[in-house]
Amino acid sequence: MNLKKGIRVGTRIPMTQKHGNVGRCIESMLEAFGNRVSRNRGVDLPVDGIEVKTRNESAVSPQTIGSMSHQSIVDTPWHQSSIKEKIQKQYRIKYKESLDHLNESIVTSEQVYDFSCPEIQDKLEEAYEFGRNHLSQFRPGNGPNCTPTSGQWGYFEQQADGQYQFRVADKTMKKMESIASSHLNGIFES
Repeated sequence: MNLKKGIRVGTRIPMTQKHGNVGRCIESMLEAFGNRVSRNRGVDLPVDGIEVKTRNESAVSPQTIGSMSHQSIVDTPWHQSSIKEKIQKQYRIKYKESLDHLNESIVTSEQVYDFSCPEIQDKLEEAYEFGRNHLSQFRPGNGPNCTPTSGQWGYFEQQADGQYQFRVADKTMKKMESIASSHLNGIFES
């Protein structure tokens, strides 16, 4: 399913990826199309309850869902976390760098994924709570660089600023997209 006022396949983005600039450009484009975009805490498209994610189609690195402080993770169960909010529905825009024009990218796919089904949410909750329990064994500032990942659908990874990102492996995200693709409904065009 596609966002009604969304980016379309073939759209040219006047840059290549560097420090999240493509994502910020896409948010500005969505705003220009008449969407209310929030750059504050919470989901990017609050009216629709949708988080916007951009991804180079050739990327294989883990994907970041959101960030929290060590103490916030320890103090916040899954059902109250910003991470849960950001992984319910996502508008996922994939792009590739243009072969014809330097410093330009081209949108290759765009789709809204509803990740709210129990098959996905139960695994993410398990991973979040597993990481939360692991981090609770450490004082803030003394936590590990990364929580254990074995058998989990997500994990926490510490960043240079001390925040922890909740991340999902590329293979797991592709599995989530496949599951969600079978659950189309709502305010979107098909």
